[in-house]
Amino acid sequence: MRKMRIKTKEDALLHCFDMWLWLALNPTKDKSQWPGFATNGGYLKLYNTTTNCPICELNVKGEASCISDDTENNCIIKWKTGHCNRKGSEFYSWNNKKISKRRRTELALRICALSIEALE
Repeated sequence: MRKMRIKTKEDALLHCFDMWLWLALNPTKDKSQWPGFATNGGYLKLYNTTTNCPICELNVKGEASCISDDTENNCIIKWKTGHCNRKGSEFYSWNNKKISKRRRTELALRICALSIEALE
C-alpha cells in the first residue's frame, strides 16, 4: 500500500473526520493508536507525529503551526475556545482521561461534526 501525505484542506478534514469517528467507536484509545497512521500499518504518513493530527499536519507543511496554545491559531476547525488545546475546547475535554467512555464518544463525535462543518 502506498503511503499518503496530506496535500489539501479537504484531505486534512476528511482524515480528521475518519480518525475521530474511529475514536468515537474506540473511546479507550488515543489518537496515536488510529489504524490510519502509517506507524500503525495504515495509509497516512505524517511529517510530524507530535500532535497526531491531520489538521496540524497540514499546518506543518506551510502554514503557521497550531501546536502552541498560547496564541490564536490558523486551525481550519472552529473550536469553541479558539484553540484545540485550550481548557474547555472539545479536544481538551476529550483528552481528559478522567471522563467517562460515553463522554469521550460524545466529544469525538462533536469533533467529527466540526471537521465536516469546516468543509463547507
